[in-house]
Amino acid sequence: SGANSGRVEKYRSKVTESCKKAAIEALAGNNNIGDYKYFMMKNRAKTSSYKKYYILGSHCFYSR
Repeated sequence: SGANSGRVEKYRSKVTESCKKAAIEALAGNNNIGDYKYFMMKNRAKTSSYKKYYILGSHCFYSR
């Protein structure tokens, strides 16, 4: 909905080069998070309740 409403333009200048690189790699089929289906900021993650998890940068990817 952000793209349709025009709000995405507000944040375009804040996108870092590493984010752009990650998006390009993901679109090319690269996967560095395995088969994890969920994610959240690592400082809010409840890792003790996850079957397995992987921390990448400031995000926690996990399986229930």
